[in-house]
Amino acid sequence: MDSFNILPRFTGCLIHDFWKPYLKYDTLHALCNAHLLRELQSLHENQNQPWADDMSNLLLNILSFTQKYKDTYSKLTEYFKKTFIDRYRYIISKGHEANPVINTPASNPIKRGRPKKTKAQNLLHRLDTYEPYVLAFLHDFTIPFTNNQAEQDIRMIKVRQKISGCFRTYSLCR
Repeated sequence: MDSFNILPRFTGCLIHDFWKPYLKYDTLHALCNAHLLRELQSLHENQNQPWADDMSNLLLNILSFTQKYKDTYSKLTEYFKKTFIDRYRYIISKGHEANPVINTPASNPIKRGRPKKTKAQNLLHRLDTYEPYVLAFLHDFTIPFTNNQAEQDIRMIKVRQKISGCFRTYSLCR
């Protein structure tokens, strides 16, 4: 990632899918909420996690509210921010209640190392620990909700390369 010398010199807000190597760069970070919404939808549909649906609805409500609000104002008032953040934290606490981390006693270890966490526990940890990155669009209207536009732009370049023959494989069949 450093070889192109783009990310090391980047000074804007890096919106990403929480691939850990991105966090080593000293810049502002925001998590792509489209990625989070897909994870939340999967948890709700496949593992019957009601808090995940609540979090999805909250993120979409915040997005809708900020889009309406930014037409008139340059930033959100502290009252509205606090209201949304309190709701966000409440939903996370409900998620933690539904997905408690089970610690094995040290006197009777079943396996060495950290206990494996479920997908729900990992997502809750990420939402809890990296709250400012998830809600960056709430605090700064210039930060988009997702990085989908950038991904779509890159995807078109990759598709064109593939169509033009850059990714062709050669067969050894005779």
